[in-house]
Amino acid sequence: MAVVVVLLGVRLARGVSLETGLLSLMPAADRDPVLEQLALASSSQAGRTMLLVVKHGDESEAVAGARSLAAALASSRAFTHVVPGLDDNLGRAMYSLYFPHRYHLLGEGTRTLLASREGAEALVARTADHLYGPESSAASRFLEEDPLLLFLAWAQGLDPAGGRLRIRDGVPVATVEREAAALVTAVMAGDPFDEATQVDVLAVVQAARASLASDHPGVSVAFTGLVRFAAAAREDIAREISIIGLGSLAGILALVLLVFRSPRTLLVGVLPGLVGLLCALAVSLWIFPAMHALMLVVGASLIGVCIDYAFHFMAAHRVPSGSWDGEFGLRAVRPGITLGALTSMMAYAALAFTPFPGLRQMALFSSVGLAGAWATVVCWFPLLLDAPSRRTSAPRLHRLAGRILDGWASPSARRWLRPVGIALALAALVGLTRTRFDDDVRRLQRAPASLLVEDAQLRELAGGVDHSRFVLVEAASVEVMLQRQEEVASRLKGLVDQGRLGAYRSLAAVLPSKQRQRSEHASIVSALRDPVSNWAAHLAELGFPEAAIGELERDVEASGDTLLTPEAWLASPASVLHRSLWLGATDRGAASLVQLESVSSLAEVRSVLADLDGVAAIDRVADVSDLFSRYRWWALVFVSGAYLAILLLLAVRYGLRGAAVVMVPPVLTAALTLGGIGAVAGPLNVMHCLALLLVLGLGVDYAIFVAEDGADRTTTYFALILSALTTMLSFGLLALSPTPAVRAIGLVTLAGTSLALLLAPLAIGAARGSRSDRQGRTTAVLPVTLVVAVLCTSCRSTGSDDPPRFATPETHAVEIARDAYYWLQDPSSLGESLVADQSVVVHHAGGTHRFQARLECDPERLVVVGLTPGGGRAFVLLMERGRITTEDHTGGRLPFDARYMLADIQLAFWPHHPDLDGLVLREERGAGEGWSRLFLRGNEPVIEVSYESPRPWDGRLVLDHLERGYTLEVTSVPAGSPHHETPRPGSADG
Repeated sequence: MAVVVVLLGVRLARGVSLETGLLSLMPAADRDPVLEQLALASSSQAGRTMLLVVKHGDESEAVAGARSLAAALASSRAFTHVVPGLDDNLGRAMYSLYFPHRYHLLGEGTRTLLASREGAEALVARTADHLYGPESSAASRFLEEDPLLLFLAWAQGLDPAGGRLRIRDGVPVATVEREAAALVTAVMAGDPFDEATQVDVLAVVQAARASLASDHPGVSVAFTGLVRFAAAAREDIAREISIIGLGSLAGILALVLLVFRSPRTLLVGVLPGLVGLLCALAVSLWIFPAMHALMLVVGASLIGVCIDYAFHFMAAHRVPSGSWDGEFGLRAVRPGITLGALTSMMAYAALAFTPFPGLRQMALFSSVGLAGAWATVVCWFPLLLDAPSRRTSAPRLHRLAGRILDGWASPSARRWLRPVGIALALAALVGLTRTRFDDDVRRLQRAPASLLVEDAQLRELAGGVDHSRFVLVEAASVEVMLQRQEEVASRLKGLVDQGRLGAYRSLAAVLPSKQRQRSEHASIVSALRDPVSNWAAHLAELGFPEAAIGELERDVEASGDTLLTPEAWLASPASVLHRSLWLGATDRGAASLVQLESVSSLAEVRSVLADLDGVAAIDRVADVSDLFSRYRWWALVFVSGAYLAILLLLAVRYGLRGAAVVMVPPVLTAALTLGGIGAVAGPLNVMHCLALLLVLGLGVDYAIFVAEDGADRTTTYFALILSALTTMLSFGLLALSPTPAVRAIGLVTLAGTSLALLLAPLAIGAARGSRSDRQGRTTAVLPVTLVVAVLCTSCRSTGSDDPPRFATPETHAVEIARDAYYWLQDPSSLGESLVADQSVVVHHAGGTHRFQARLECDPERLVVVGLTPGGGRAFVLLMERGRITTEDHTGGRLPFDARYMLADIQLAFWPHHPDLDGLVLREERGAGEGWSRLFLRGNEPVIEVSYESPRPWDGRLVLDHLERGYTLEVTSVPAGSPHHETPRPGSADG
């Protein structure tokens, strides 16, 4: 033990790296390794980028504040570069890099003019427009060296700040709710999941915000980035470790004191758990360079399993017997705890053969912990509990255990065992048929709603780039890669023109291929050489001297070989705005990235790019979710393999029939747990399946202990009750975690432990089974059938076959009241299809507005159509494929954000609200058919919805938002009802 403590101390002194990202639990995708490497590189770049927005009522103050903030961040070593820069170096760098290549960089407008009949004359006409237009000051700076203003036209065609922003003094700026918002982009030097990086970055940002508030009164700063979510996750994990660890320890201590009534026994009882945890930590930290926080949460609950072996020894010691010494107690419990430890470690060790890095950590951690706990009981307990107990009567819990076993062993109960077992098996099979799986990775983690809302708002302001979906372009050489970039950009432009894609960012705009540059140069030369063109005369009419015109011709002719190279572009500070698109060298050549904005369907993107070599449209969320789906299936395969391996191991001791009898309780427990939770709690995921391994270890342990005839079975079951209670106290607390992945493990373990304890007496009599009994093969059919059913369930419904409807659910967190958030639900969650015509009256800010609307909802989409007084469309809200789109035909703006309108619809009409933060829902029944919903903060009503009809969409309802001061009166008539009438033109009030 001293060696373990020393090893642990040395390792902790070196520092421990703690991972919080769920993806670090998972293996790398088994697709093309180069594509996976590039996708990870892209995700890493996006993860290290922070967006900061400086707001003020005066645009000049917002810009000044943004530049001050950028200067403060750039002076810190926590960031590698910040945009905008500290001065105008970026503009000068753009000029220095691109101006010498102006005859090879033709923007889309210039190419269009050259393709027209006028050719070069059209370019001169454009120069005239600039000279006499509002942009004359900008044009005059380039006229002497660039009479055709090719560089200016190309630069104006760029969109460096995103389509929603404009540039002022080198800073991207937009107007948001009558305030100027200036954007600052900063790239962190470290990994956002690293604790030191999180502390440094957030400290620098907070200090810069405080300084900015002092130097620029009235300025506010909002920021977002993966580092904020990672830091919040780390804090949640740390809090859960302390709550779960301390909570389970306190509960176990209280239970031991209550049952054994001995402080000395209490100290002895916690010893195996503590030793097991110390051994597990020491070995795991020396073998793995970094530990995942989730493993520590599970490890904090391991004490509830490690103490099981202690309870068997302590129970035998606590119950009065004729004679007692330490060796006697050890002989009584050693066979059961040894076989239980072996089977449990076999179950956990199965995790070591999975491709999951996180599960291999769990396998080692759990196996070493259990081995340490077992060794502590075997080596120390005979010495520590050598004297008989001073208690003369058995605890009440012991007597309860005896009554339970007597009930199981009674002749009448034994007659019902087979039919009851078959009924439970059928119930498990029915539950499994109703089980569905949702492998969306986003369902396994839950970020604070306030961060989600702020992140969605800032990213929408910055252009709405979807960092999880992009296009990777690679080739054997940089030149070919750039050519493919240009072809991809050309095809994506078609989707943009069709409204199927918001925008895209590509290297094709700032780093054209040599082939494109030569083609652009040739088109300029051809236009200037056109013998029928009068471009020179027209340029002279604008006041350009003949020498300048001749110099232009010579410059164009002489610049044929002056091409922009990737090396020069990368070396220039001007590339900073698009550097994230350059992924560099790969094992197959070179690669780059095309970012996508507001993608309506990635399938359409893939369709238009399908025939291009070296081009792949990537959806990281879908890919990872598909990975979770496949490895969820493999997790169940490993669980099933562990069951069968344990069956064979037990057959050595009990014979085939006896082993099958022992395996019936744990297999039945697993099937009932999986089927019950799947049928009642909704879709399952990979974490539910992995938790079955924990249930397997516990269930087999319990069944073995009951099956063993070497000890007093009542005392054994008494110890099992204590073990189950401690496991529920430890793992059961995980079910209360706000982190979905942790909660899934806790829920399965809590339900599985309860069922394993209740079903363990089914194994009574297994030790008397024959080793070569034909009935053994018959008895083995039940556990094998259930194992096969579990596997078939996983094959039947996979996440990849039924992908999550929402493409970006994090953008649909709506702040429905102060510090209260609601996640808009998938349209399918309504549970039925609905078409209803509605009359809506809105009371807000002292005014009243009336309009007619149609509400349509089916599993695929939710549509709200507002009608004009003439019966036409005033506005349309559409939720489909995870996207919310709006159409406004009134020429004005919708009265509220579309998400708030959809939130009110769902709060009023949807039957369930599982994703409600900050408020509590209470329903009350009134007189007759009336009823109401109250959304409460504490005991204070915030939103009240009153209904006149049992069905919300049939009749009148009133939604009263008490905090925000508006009321909605909605009268709905479902299509097909006796009172339904299609709205007629002119029926709506203005």
